[in-house]
Parts: sequence; C-alpha cells; structure tokens
Amino acid sequence: MTRTLVAGAYAPEIVGVGTSARAVAIGIGPIEAAAGMAAAIAAEAPERVILIGTCGAFHGAGLAIGDVVVVEEAVMASAAPWIEVPGAVPRRAAADPELVRNLARIIHPWTEPDGLDASSRRSDEGAGWGPATEERRTDAPRIGRQATGTGEYSGLAETTGYRVVRAASCEGITVDDQAAQRIASDTRAHVEHMECFAVFRACARAGVPVAALLAVANHVGEGARKEWQVHAKSAEQAAILALGRVL
Repeated sequence: MTRTLVAGAYAPEIVGVGTSARAVAIGIGPIEAAAGMAAAIAAEAPERVILIGTCGAFHGAGLAIGDVVVVEEAVMASAAPWIEVPGAVPRRAAADPELVRNLARIIHPWTEPDGLDASSRRSDEGAGWGPATEERRTDAPRIGRQATGTGEYSGLAETTGYRVVRAASCEGITVDDQAAQRIASDTRAHVEHMECFAVFRACARAGVPVAALLAVANHVGEGARKEWQVHAKSAEQAAILALGRVL
C-alpha cells in the first residue's frame, strides 16, 4: 500500500517529488487522466492522492503567474457552447476537505466576492462563488478562503497559506477570450486544469481522498498557449516546492 500517491499529467510535472511519496504520470487530457488515475489506484492502493502540475488562471481571479493554489472542487466544462450535458452526468467533484486544509495551511478566513465570509456560503450546488475581487492586505499572506467554514484552525501550521480555489476542466486548453469569459462565468471557477475533474472523479469512485496543488503558468484565453510555453517549467517547479513543504 502507498501512503501518498502524487499524480501529474506528464513526467516533467512530477520530476523532483523525491522519495517522500510515490509519483506517477497518469496522462494528458481528461480521458487519459481518468484511465491512468484508475490504473494507478489499482496498482498502488494509495491512502491519498495529490494531483500536482500547472494551471491557467481566469482573468479577474486575482491570481498571478507563479501563484500556487489548492483545488477543493473541480467542475466539468466545455469551450463549445452548443454541447448540452445530460443531467445524470456528474459535473462536479469535490476534494477531501481535510487534505485541502493540510495542503493549504490556511490561517486566515477568506472573504467571499459578495462580502460574505466562508462560513455563510450556502452548501447547495446553485450557490456558486467566483473569482476573488478583494484587495489583498499587505500584512497578510496570499491565501484562499477558509476551507472548514467553522472559524477554527486547530492543527494547522502557522505558515503562509495557499489560495483555495475551484477548477474548471475542459476537453482542451481554452485559447479564446470569449470562451474563457463564458466558462468562468458559468462555472464560477478561478483556474482551468484539463485533468482535475477526471482525477477527482476517479478517486471518488475508488474511495480515495484527493486534492490538487497547482501553480499558475498562464492566463486562460487567447495567449494561454504562448504563456504556458514560457512559464510552464518554473510553474512546475513552484508546485513541486510547495508539495515539498507539506509532505
């Protein structure tokens, strides 16, 4: 049995994980990632899975290239507006709350875009929450919303925390500004990551706790591909360094 299994879409994202955890490349894109994650779970029987890699930040999410985020929920999305997903198909997949807290090291509550604190967020699917618009305090770490919603931080290390976000997973990388704006509006997501939803669903089906630790390599939209090519390597290293701090 493997205690912690670190998953990345392809080999460069997991280089440098070290000996503290088993690492595996599961495949690029949602279909390959789902199949690869299921196979890895069957082979390794992990106690938990941490997905690492790079992501794109939606404009208005308050994220910069190089920022590290922890994904607590992944939403299936599509850049094609004419595609209708049947109601019986799962469209949301949640990370394990305790694993999210341990990865994020959250020490301050998040302020919702509408001014509500995290404890007042409704739990039903219809109450979306979107990219942060609050101004960051200069004396506070760059962090995300409170993962527990309880106001309690027992057992959390008092270190600079990482933003806790929602990810949209599409069939590919969104390289159109209008499509990016529509996806962000529809899903209320902060970042885009192709494989996140597939990995979360594979882990949910297997009963394995999962969360994602990602670093921003680009902004979602027309310039996404060029930005990713420039910043992918440094973002991959940022995710690896962040992982090393919490393993």
